[in-house]
Amino acid sequence: GCASPLPLQHAAAAAWANQSHVDIFREKYKKNFEVAKEVLGIKPPEATFYIWLEVGDEIDFTIKLYERYNLKVIPGSFLGREGEGKGYVRLALVYEEEKTREALERIAALSKELGVRN
Repeated sequence: GCASPLPLQHAAAAAWANQSHVDIFREKYKKNFEVAKEVLGIKPPEATFYIWLEVGDEIDFTIKLYERYNLKVIPGSFLGREGEGKGYVRLALVYEEEKTREALERIAALSKELGVRN
């Protein structure tokens, strides 16, 4: 193996010693989940910035969401074995609140078009 350069190790130690960035991101994700609750009516998860949204045919939903709304999600079936995640898409709410709201409104619009109840 090869060790990381000493200056990089010092920088990493300094970054890990300061937790203020953690608080900033927690607040950002909290706001995004409030938007998701408002727009999609979902219950926010307790320990992640992902939402697993039930959509029926997750492959069809993913393709149509990209074709019609230029938005990418990950089909749940791509993230598990033996059918785990089938019928769901995974959303990562990691952007600024305004951009997150716009994306969630696009998802809500496609859900309505397809008759998907979130």
